[in-house]
Amino acid sequence: MKTRLFLASLATATAMAFALPALAADSAQDFVNKAAAGGMFEVDSSKVAEGKVQDQSVKDFAHKMIDDHGAANAKLETIAGEQKLTVPKELDAKLKGDVDTLQNGKDPIDAPYVQMQRDAHTDAVKLFESYAKDGDNAELKTFAQAKGRIQDAGFADVSKLTKDDQGIWRGQANKDGKNTTVALDYKGNVVAGTN
Repeated sequence: MKTRLFLASLATATAMAFALPALAADSAQDFVNKAAAGGMFEVDSSKVAEGKVQDQSVKDFAHKMIDDHGAANAKLETIAGEQKLTVPKELDAKLKGDVDTLQNGKDPIDAPYVQMQRDAHTDAVKLFESYAKDGDNAELKTFAQAKGRIQDAGFADVSKLTKDDQGIWRGQANKDGKNTTVALDYKGNVVAGTN
């Protein structure tokens, strides 16, 4: 039960979740490096966990992390490409070591996986908040801010966030226990149930 409550809380808090090895980015390229590495870690560690954990709620959470972070990674890669920034293709040594620890760990790995997700989320929130406030690239800064604004409006579990040709950020979120579409317009208005 305790694990389920934690996973529900963590899933809700993934609105800004990319796992990250450090708390702040000095430049747009640094932000992309950390966010991409964190996103790859979330997917890779969750793929390992999905096959090795015993608690079904942890397995379901791992599957959700794969889906949500896969989509977020793709969006980050698109924005980075538009900004002529490179996206790393491999994990750094620390994150690779963490994935290897899960891969080589004796079953069950539920507790180590959950702890890694908890730690990664804390770092992710700090990175995105820092870059949203002080970032040096307007497009990446807007991406970091959009998730924060939607979450501040009472939504959780923000995912699949993309900016349309009218400058409106659209995605999926959860509010009051219900999944919904959500949008953030250029004036900062957040609206649920939009297409």
